[in-house]
Amino acid sequence: MNKLTIHDILLIDKSGIHKELIEDAFRNHKSIIKITQVENTSDVLKQLDEQSWQCILLAIDEVPLSIAQLLEQMPRQNKNSPIIVLLNNYHRESALRFLTEGVFDVTAFDELNYLVQAISKGLQTEELSHTLALQRNAIKAAHDRFRALTTQLPMAIAFLHEGAFINVNPEFQHYFNLASTEDLAETSFLDLIDTNDVNRIKNIFSQFNKNSDLNNEKIESVKFKTQSDNTKTADIIFTRTNINQESGIQIIVQPHLEKIIEEDISAGEDDSSLLSPEFFIQTLNQIIRNRDKNQHYALCFFEIDEYSKYKKRVGITRSDNLFHQVSEFITNLVCPDLQISQLNIDVFTVLIRAESRAACEDAITHLQQMITQNNFIIDEQKINVKINLGLVHISEHIENPDQALSLADVACTVSRNKNLHLMHVYTQNEDRSTVETVDFSWSGRIKDALKNDNFKLVYQPILHIKNDPKPLYEVLLRMKSSRGDDILPGQFLHTAKQSGQEEDIDKWVINQILQLMEVSTTAGTSFFINLSETSINSMEFITWVVENCQSYGQHIVFEITEHHAIQHESEVLHFIQEVKKIGCHICIEHFGNQPDASETLAEMDADFYKIDGAFINHLATNRKHQSIIHNIVHKTIDKNVKTIACFVQDADSLAILWREGVDYIQGNYLQIPNSQLSYKFEAQI
Repeated sequence: MNKLTIHDILLIDKSGIHKELIEDAFRNHKSIIKITQVENTSDVLKQLDEQSWQCILLAIDEVPLSIAQLLEQMPRQNKNSPIIVLLNNYHRESALRFLTEGVFDVTAFDELNYLVQAISKGLQTEELSHTLALQRNAIKAAHDRFRALTTQLPMAIAFLHEGAFINVNPEFQHYFNLASTEDLAETSFLDLIDTNDVNRIKNIFSQFNKNSDLNNEKIESVKFKTQSDNTKTADIIFTRTNINQESGIQIIVQPHLEKIIEEDISAGEDDSSLLSPEFFIQTLNQIIRNRDKNQHYALCFFEIDEYSKYKKRVGITRSDNLFHQVSEFITNLVCPDLQISQLNIDVFTVLIRAESRAACEDAITHLQQMITQNNFIIDEQKINVKINLGLVHISEHIENPDQALSLADVACTVSRNKNLHLMHVYTQNEDRSTVETVDFSWSGRIKDALKNDNFKLVYQPILHIKNDPKPLYEVLLRMKSSRGDDILPGQFLHTAKQSGQEEDIDKWVINQILQLMEVSTTAGTSFFINLSETSINSMEFITWVVENCQSYGQHIVFEITEHHAIQHESEVLHFIQEVKKIGCHICIEHFGNQPDASETLAEMDADFYKIDGAFINHLATNRKHQSIIHNIVHKTIDKNVKTIACFVQDADSLAILWREGVDYIQGNYLQIPNSQLSYKFEAQI
């Protein structure tokens, strides 16, 4: 390696212990670096003001300035100096947050080899690593998701301020045969209304100006004039909204000639992508609840062997590159009979559909052969990936997704322990001891997580699809992993149930939310909390909830699965009656799988029905699921209950949900689960 001399590196490090480590790392790479270290705020600002730096390193756990302060006070000569953040332990979520704040790169003190490469390559080429490029693209995509909403909706939508247009979507332009929307900038909406209907519209505008509480007003059969002098009839809905930080009125035009979706049920479906872990579990749940006797299903854990050791040996960038290549390779194998999700950084879950048990096993064996025979390229070197495989057949003995995931984990553990890189199929008699070992291990990890706060919560917004900016969040549980990634509940909840730890977990979650609600910034926010069957059936737990949640009951929505509500009707009714006394709300989730039980569920006095996520997938091209959504919404029209569609992934599905009258949406289309309550509800309406 050629010698590389890099002067003028500013290290901001209050601890004073990292300078020598960084210099040694460069020395080991036969590179020379000159580091100037500062420890306090005044010295940082002085150095930035007096000298131009090629690179600025921040030991973030000790830095006396925030990123925002640093960028704000950065002198002109250092405006383009790349900032690299050094963490004690690399964590994707932290890296993503710093990248959004404008830093160039993020690494950790146990990955100083990567730091050397980031500085030497980054300063010369100003190219981001593949992983960081993906993260920055994800940030941009997150900002663009909702912006694309009105563009894709198959209905005309206009935003007005003081009765004049400030924005319209393409469908509105098409509906009125407009060559350009620029001419609408100062146009009154009334100019598009037939003379006989103008007074009806004027009356609505007048009422909106006089009564700030007025919202969601619908006028039926309004006649419109078009530039071609034709008259069109449509219903219009007036709702309050904000756009470009200005209040206005959103006008939705619903033509009487309903659009017909020409695609067949299967046409246009895109199965060439990995499912999100939560949606994968929803799909698995529906298969377990509604078994098809003519099909056989199996679940497989697909683990990259010794990935953590590989990551430690070659560093974050190379290991992430390998994982991305494996993920991309697997994604290309996705098909209707093979659905795949990423459970952890080194574990995929595969759901196989075939005609028999043997055919399921053959499909996984073929998948393994394809991966192990493929050569992945890292730094021009061929890498052969070894796989541990654990498979469990979905039979009548599998009661829920948590149990299926747990047994697949057991089978994968057996495969790993044998170190032969062969598929192991779970067998109850043969694997009993491994089940006990795995359950004991998970039970200990759960106990440790409860004791040492090694659980964490992430949140996903639930957005009113029309015009209610009240903040609602789904509360999602994660267990912290020693290697920096999150462990999903599906991997440990079955053990928690077997070991009697479910109530303790539910209490931990509720306590965290109660502490959060004591912070003034969450005022008015409501939280959806999923409860286990064990807790709902426990008199002691109900008493604990009533005693501890009284002050914040109106901001808590407890989620109960449709299956549990039907199977344990009396216990669920009692739970609902007790928690409603303190103002709590109820949501029935996985709703729609058992339409025959509608009368039973009606007695539950639920406030929300969360439609089973499996019905939302490819909704725009699946008429059967559209019919299910339509029937669910139709049955709730005369009831004081709101509908929520979860796992919304695209604008096309959102358009159908809007048309059918679903009240709320949730899913990665809006925002992936996040540890911060950062969603701008009022800005998206």
